[in-house]
Amino acid sequence: VLQSDFSMGASLDMEDAVVTEFRLAGKYEAMSVEKEGSVTLVWTTEQAAFLMEGETGRAELIKIAESIAAAPSERKGRD
Repeated sequence: VLQSDFSMGASLDMEDAVVTEFRLAGKYEAMSVEKEGSVTLVWTTEQAAFLMEGETGRAELIKIAESIAAAPSERKGRD
Protein backbone atom coordinates (compact mmCIF):
# COMPACT_ATOMS: atom_id res chain seq x y z
CA VAL A 1 0.00 0.00 0.00
CA LEU A 2 1.30 3.44 -0.89
CA GLN A 3 2.65 5.49 2.00
CA SER A 4 3.15 9.25 1.78
CA ASP A 5 3.21 12.43 3.81
CA PHE A 6 0.10 13.69 2.00
CA SER A 7 -3.33 13.46 3.56
CA MET A 8 -5.60 12.44 0.74
CA GLY A 9 -9.11 11.08 0.95
CA ALA A 10 -9.66 8.70 -1.93
CA SER A 11 -11.52 5.45 -2.16
CA LEU A 12 -10.89 2.87 -4.86
CA ASP A 13 -13.12 -0.12 -5.56
CA MET A 14 -10.58 -2.96 -5.59
CA GLU A 15 -12.99 -5.85 -5.17
CA ASP A 16 -12.52 -8.30 -8.06
CA ALA A 17 -9.94 -5.92 -9.59
CA VAL A 18 -6.39 -6.50 -10.79
CA VAL A 19 -4.20 -4.43 -8.47
CA THR A 20 -0.53 -3.89 -9.35
CA GLU A 21 2.06 -1.97 -7.36
CA PHE A 22 5.04 -0.63 -9.34
CA ARG A 23 7.57 2.21 -9.57
CA LEU A 24 6.58 5.06 -11.84
CA ALA A 25 9.40 6.76 -13.75
CA GLY A 26 11.77 4.57 -11.73
CA LYS A 27 11.32 6.57 -8.52
CA TYR A 28 7.69 6.97 -7.37
CA GLU A 29 5.66 4.23 -5.71
CA ALA A 30 2.49 3.76 -7.73
CA MET A 31 -0.51 1.48 -7.95
CA SER A 32 -2.82 0.55 -10.80
CA VAL A 33 -6.33 -0.82 -10.35
CA GLU A 34 -7.93 -2.47 -13.39
CA LYS A 35 -11.63 -3.32 -13.27
CA GLU A 36 -14.37 -3.66 -15.88
CA GLY A 37 -12.41 -1.93 -18.65
CA SER A 38 -11.34 0.99 -16.49
CA VAL A 39 -7.83 1.65 -15.19
CA THR A 40 -6.96 3.87 -12.24
CA LEU A 41 -3.39 4.96 -11.43
CA VAL A 42 -2.41 6.46 -8.07
CA TRP A 43 0.99 7.90 -7.17
CA THR A 44 2.69 10.67 -5.22
CA THR A 45 5.71 12.85 -5.94
CA GLU A 46 7.50 15.20 -3.58
CA GLN A 47 5.10 17.99 -4.63
CA ALA A 48 1.72 16.36 -5.25
CA ALA A 49 -0.56 13.33 -5.09
CA PHE A 50 -2.17 12.08 -8.31
CA LEU A 51 -5.12 9.90 -9.25
CA MET A 52 -5.74 9.28 -12.95
CA GLU A 53 -8.53 7.18 -14.42
CA GLY A 54 -9.28 6.17 -17.98
CA GLU A 55 -10.26 3.47 -20.41
CA THR A 56 -7.27 3.79 -22.76
CA GLY A 57 -5.41 0.89 -21.16
CA ARG A 58 -2.81 0.59 -18.44
CA ALA A 59 0.25 1.03 -20.67
CA GLU A 60 -1.06 4.26 -22.19
CA LEU A 61 -2.01 5.72 -18.80
CA ILE A 62 1.45 4.87 -17.46
CA LYS A 63 3.06 6.77 -20.38
CA ILE A 64 0.93 9.82 -19.56
CA ALA A 65 1.66 9.51 -15.84
CA GLU A 66 5.42 9.25 -16.48
CA SER A 67 5.34 12.47 -18.48
CA ILE A 68 3.52 14.20 -15.61
CA ALA A 69 5.89 12.77 -13.00
CA ALA A 70 8.93 13.93 -14.99
CA ALA A 71 7.63 17.48 -15.60
CA PRO A 72 8.55 19.13 -12.23
CA SER A 73 12.21 18.09 -12.38
CA GLU A 74 12.50 19.23 -16.01
CA ARG A 75 11.03 22.65 -15.15
CA LYS A 76 13.35 23.04 -12.19
CA GLY A 77 16.34 23.18 -14.53
CA ARG A 78 14.74 25.99 -16.60
CA ASP A 79 13.92 28.33 -13.69
